[in-house]
Formats: sequence, C-alpha cells, structure tokens
Amino acid sequence: PEYESGGELFPCVLHRTLVGLTLGQFTLLGYLLIRAPGGWQPFFLIPLPMYTLYMVSRFTSMYDKPSERLSLERAVALDSENEREGYQDELIRNFDQFAYRQPFLDPSNAVLRPEPYRSTDESTNLTGEGGGEGEGEPVEGP
Repeated sequence: PEYESGGELFPCVLHRTLVGLTLGQFTLLGYLLIRAPGGWQPFFLIPLPMYTLYMVSRFTSMYDKPSERLSLERAVALDSENEREGYQDELIRNFDQFAYRQPFLDPSNAVLRPEPYRSTDESTNLTGEGGGEGEGEPVEGP
C-alpha cells in the first residue's frame, strides 16, 4: 500500500514517548518531594527516570541507528533467501490490498441510510416515537 512506511516513524514515536515518560517521572518525584509527609518515598524512585533515560540511549544505539541503514547487499541476500525458500511467491499470492483498510472505509460496508435518530423526518423525535413511516425498522449496517 502507498501509506506503508516500513516502520520509519516508530523510533521517533518511541523516543518521544520515553522522553514524555521521563518528564512525568520527574514531575511525580517533584510532587512527592513537596507533598510527602516523611519525604523518604521519593528517594526510592530516583533511579526510575535514570533507568528510563538509560533505556532511551540503549534503544537508540541498538535499534534506531541500525534500522536507518540496510545495506543493499543485505537486502539482496534477504530477497534471494526468501525467493529460494518460496516465501516471495507465497507473499505475492496471499497479498491482500485491503489488509490495512479500516472496515468503515470499505465501500461494501457502507450504510446508505441515516440512523433513525439522525432522520430529517420531523415527525420522529429522539426516542424514535412519532408518526413517521418505517418506524421501528432496524437499520442494516456493517
């Protein structure tokens, strides 16, 4: 599909999520330092943001940087291996162009009539009571 990015956005999303988690942990530590009666509980949580920041650097070095570059030699080797083992033909045969389409966007699931509560018929109120035609008929949908 045209919108498939191969996971290019994942490292950015992961990094920003973990930075947000770290900021939240620092906020919690600050709040606990201000509001805790004894003041000793936040000191047990001090390693938590440090561990999170360590994991951010570890994910960056282990996954982000290596995933930015896939050598042409390795890509050709992977394709050759898949072709030799017959996976490539199977993938092409079983490929579904609508695999990532939301069911709501599928034209075969389209509802052609509005639901009763959105009817423009003035004789039907929100509860469905009134003198409108077709009252009580179920709406066929997806």
